[in-house]
Amino acid sequence: MQRSTLLSKITLAVLASTIAFVSFAQAGTGTVVKYSQLPGYLLDPVNPSGHGENIPSDIDWNIANSPDILQQLQGPNWIAADDFQDPFDTPVLTVRWWGSYFGPTFQSDPTGTNVPIFGPGSEDGYVLSFFTDRPAVTIPGTPIGIPSQPEELLASYIAPLDVVKITPTGQIGWDNHEIWEYQVDLMDAHLEHAVAGMADPDGFNQLPGEIYWLAINAEVGHTLIEVTQADGTVSWVEQDTGKFAQPNANHPEGHFWGWHTSPEVFNDDAAMGHLLMGPGGEWIYPEDSWNPIDAQHGPASMAFQLLTIPEPASAILLGLGGLAIMKRS
Repeated sequence: MQRSTLLSKITLAVLASTIAFVSFAQAGTGTVVKYSQLPGYLLDPVNPSGHGENIPSDIDWNIANSPDILQQLQGPNWIAADDFQDPFDTPVLTVRWWGSYFGPTFQSDPTGTNVPIFGPGSEDGYVLSFFTDRPAVTIPGTPIGIPSQPEELLASYIAPLDVVKITPTGQIGWDNHEIWEYQVDLMDAHLEHAVAGMADPDGFNQLPGEIYWLAINAEVGHTLIEVTQADGTVSWVEQDTGKFAQPNANHPEGHFWGWHTSPEVFNDDAAMGHLLMGPGGEWIYPEDSWNPIDAQHGPASMAFQLLTIPEPASAILLGLGGLAIMKRS
């Protein structure tokens, strides 16, 4: 009887640990890759010429917040997006991606001199947005067609620079820019826009088998600060950073960051669009602005990974496996 009681206690402990594991993982860092498009250097390290390039994907809020839409488009205001699909019924908790810096951003010092800022820290953060898919359209009897593209905005997460893990890779892309790896847990970012049921502060609740689009762009000009109020509630406060982009020799639009490409391709090419501010402060990604990216070297696809937690069944099996070990002991 004592042994039976002991095993019962062990069983309850293992199952409780399993439930606790799943509960913790739902609001933490993704540990399982659910979708992957790797940069070329990780797929073929001995072929530097296949390392890909960087597609401009950045926005200067000093310009984007102008009430004049034409002025908003003077740049930098390019948003790159790529489609993905996976069969897993678990949320996107963590996003990993690769990119490079095209040139510095600037910040004025007390003397009024514009001081350049290079590399990590030149940006103020990143915007990660998820969209539904507008399928490709073909015209019967002709080779003409319209490629698929992002459609309805489902969620936008703003990740201040201090919650983004940035790691040098030591690799150089085909375009001679150093490649960096980035990673953020969506729970650490601010959920700026959300469609009910599809997104929450912990992650993006995609449906298995559905095609979605992910857009990632660097931002400069302002950042968000997480503030805890006296009653314990948390709010995000927008703060001007004083940084701004300027035209440079290679990018007259002032681009300062680019998303790196991947030789791994799903469905259609990645797309490039714009982000506009509506009169009420709403975010608008005009549908007629999306076009396939103009990749100069290799496939037109972006390098990123989506991470999640183990499927519930896997977590339970893990717990049962632990129980079996205990029984053998």
